[in-house]
Amino acid sequence: MVTRSASPGLRGLEPAGQRLLLAVARLPGGATAVPADLKRWSRSATGRAAALFAVIAGAYAVGAELGWHHFSSGLAFGYPPSGVDVAALLLVARRRWPVVIAAIVVSEVGVDLQHHLTLAAALAAALANAVEPVTGASFVRWFCGGRRPDLGTRVGLGWFVLGAAVLGPLAGGLVGATASWAGKGGWWPGLVLQWWAGDGIAVLVIGGTVLLWAQRRALASSRCLELVLVVLLTAGLSVVAFRFGDVAGLLFLPILAWAALRLRDLGVVLTGAAFAAVANYMTAAGYGEFARLGLPSPASVAVTQAYIALVVLLGWVLAQEVAGRMSAVQDRDSARLERAIAEARREAAELGAVLADAATVSSVGDQVSAAVRARLDAAQVVISMLAADGRRFEPLGGGDAAAQVAVMSEEWTIGPGAAGPRAVRDRTPVYLSDLKAADAGIGSMAPSSDRTPPSEILHKPLPRKRRGVATTVSPARHSGRSGSRAGARRAARSAAAYDRAVDEAPDYAFPHSAEDESRRLELLEQRLDPLTKRRIQRLGVGKSARCLEIGGGRGSITRWLSDVAGPAGRVIATDVQTGFLSEITASNVEVIRHDIRTGTFPPGSFDLIHTRAVLMHISPGVDLLRRIVTWLAPGGWLVLEEPDFGMWSGDADPVWATSPPSTQAAFPSMALSQGRSLLRQIHQLGLEEVGADAEIDIIQAGTDLAEFYQLSQAALARPKVQAGALSREQATAITGRPGDDDFLACGFVHIGVWGRRPAAE
Repeated sequence: MVTRSASPGLRGLEPAGQRLLLAVARLPGGATAVPADLKRWSRSATGRAAALFAVIAGAYAVGAELGWHHFSSGLAFGYPPSGVDVAALLLVARRRWPVVIAAIVVSEVGVDLQHHLTLAAALAAALANAVEPVTGASFVRWFCGGRRPDLGTRVGLGWFVLGAAVLGPLAGGLVGATASWAGKGGWWPGLVLQWWAGDGIAVLVIGGTVLLWAQRRALASSRCLELVLVVLLTAGLSVVAFRFGDVAGLLFLPILAWAALRLRDLGVVLTGAAFAAVANYMTAAGYGEFARLGLPSPASVAVTQAYIALVVLLGWVLAQEVAGRMSAVQDRDSARLERAIAEARREAAELGAVLADAATVSSVGDQVSAAVRARLDAAQVVISMLAADGRRFEPLGGGDAAAQVAVMSEEWTIGPGAAGPRAVRDRTPVYLSDLKAADAGIGSMAPSSDRTPPSEILHKPLPRKRRGVATTVSPARHSGRSGSRAGARRAARSAAAYDRAVDEAPDYAFPHSAEDESRRLELLEQRLDPLTKRRIQRLGVGKSARCLEIGGGRGSITRWLSDVAGPAGRVIATDVQTGFLSEITASNVEVIRHDIRTGTFPPGSFDLIHTRAVLMHISPGVDLLRRIVTWLAPGGWLVLEEPDFGMWSGDADPVWATSPPSTQAAFPSMALSQGRSLLRQIHQLGLEEVGADAEIDIIQAGTDLAEFYQLSQAALARPKVQAGALSREQATAITGRPGDDDFLACGFVHIGVWGRRPAAE
């Protein structure tokens, strides 16, 4: 749901505060009346209830038919609808439970009557199959404080097993066994055990799968083929194991380990479901040890289901343990990265103090060379810049001429195989351990009177600069060759640590290396791209435009601007994390790793500068925005789009409203009111034709927008817990809230402002 308002500033926009209304032309004869009414009905409470009823009834009927046709020979195995029922009740709000119960009753009675049961027997079975999921889901909700269980934790898994897989099937078994005993007789305890065992395993492997699929939708979508492959391999190997004996059963264990390590708990439960299905079929067909136990039928059922449950639960706990270990490793790596960033910032501050006294470019080079030489214990450091013609390097600094000549000539012509040019071209350090090798690209190095010739060299491209390379020569004078090699390796490690610090952007809450970040950004693009395109299109930006996209993200707007500008235009896309942008192949697009706080562009370079959801992470002052304005050509447009947390912070949902302040606590530099700040800042930049508009996110469960917010909260959970802003339980509650069926709340207000640099200044 979106509410949109606008302010003056461009021709055709209404006065501030008025709603924008869409006029829809109606076809003659009311041709659109029926589809429109049907669409409105599908969105109503009645329509949603009918859709829920149809889904549950259909799934239940399919599972019940499987129960009749495939699990009725000798041994009565797991009843698939039991897992569907309890999962449905745990996924929907309590007010919709009557719809689910009605679907259960109608489907059970219909299937039983089709298989010639009496109406009384069908109603008794329907009662038992309705009592079971209601009891199980009620206990689980009670154990979990009114919320659905988090099956990624041992506590949540334990409550689910106890409530849904033990107590619920036990309640259903008491009712169902009593009805069956009253109608056909038999050993009542055995009937209870048979019902409880079959339904319990169905709840575990089918209900657990449904719940985990809802909880791990991002994992399921990103590794769908791998999940299918695991299930197929499990089914095939399980058939082999039951058909040919015990040794073949060991083949199942590597698959279970694969599922736990690669696919987490969702893979384990899917693997268990495939194994359970095969175990049921093969045992019923007389294959495997369970068919030859010599026990009464109910006891054989109990033993079979107990074995399956044990395998699934052990695999599930294994997956949780693996996830916990991986989380601990990530926490450790994060701590190391934070220490590396702090060290890099300290060194940058020290270097800044040194450079304060440098008056010329040459002295800057000398000072930087001296600082790097001291930091890496290097014998010599030479900094060279790529010349304007792009065909040679020119020394910038690094001590006297002898040091430079020992490494390269005064003007180093670029060759495709030389180590330094290769470092610049590939943007990665090149370490040379043998300078006499044919591919080293190093000429004769006669020792000077006061230094030993180097034995190793590290060529390191300067980060964030496209026109430079730093060449670090490691020492041979202090500790011999081994010490020299250690120094070069320290240099390489330091360079790699710095690049990781840049990639992970410590003041940015969403590193691109995160598993679900691509999907999160894709959902953000789906939400905001239409709004961004409308804002830019009405400015009249067209062919041959020179565009700057600051913070390109996944690149959707960069690609669109490439089409808008055409072959004669140019688009420069910048970001501190360029992994996604590097996939763009358009000839008129250039991707640059760039930080607007420190980087710059020549004045008057662009006809359009656009940024979206970037400024909130750096809290820019007016001075920074004014510097960005100087990059505009006269008559060029500046478009700034930022979210605002104001409505979210004041939301009536107490759990959801705690997210913005906890985000601020974890990321103190983040500006939660940046959207509103733009409304003031845009008037301080000397621009003309200033305007603004806004849209608010109303988040409803089950939508793509809810998935975006859920993925965002999942990414923020660990930093918030580490910062002490939230407990782990609070972070889990916030992350899961958009998935609750009764969730309807405010999110961001997406505020956009624009203005035009005067044509003549």
